Amino acid sequence: MPPFYDDNPMITYTKIFAGKITWPKVINSTAKHLIKGLLQENPAMRLGCFGGGVDDVKSHAWLQGFDWEACVRFEVKAPWVPRLKSKKDLSFFDP
Repeated sequence: MPPFYDDNPMITYTKIFAGKITWPKVINSTAKHLIKGLLQENPAMRLGCFGGGVDDVKSHAWLQGFDWEACVRFEVKAPWVPRLKSKKDLSFFDP
């Protein structure tokens, strides 16, 4: 789920404006650090907007060991691929 998700769109907007994230227990501290860095309200403080640009994101500890060159060559396998009933199957999307 997105960090500010709620079934009620108005509550989602309220959460976004408040900037308060409810973290699922499966999110470790390294992933939290990356997400918080990307969600900084002030662009000058946002990860990827410093002098190193996108390299600051790519070198984050949570992405350590990720093969960026293989990604560019479309060689990275998805960790999970949904089984679709047809090309028009939308069952993995919220209504």
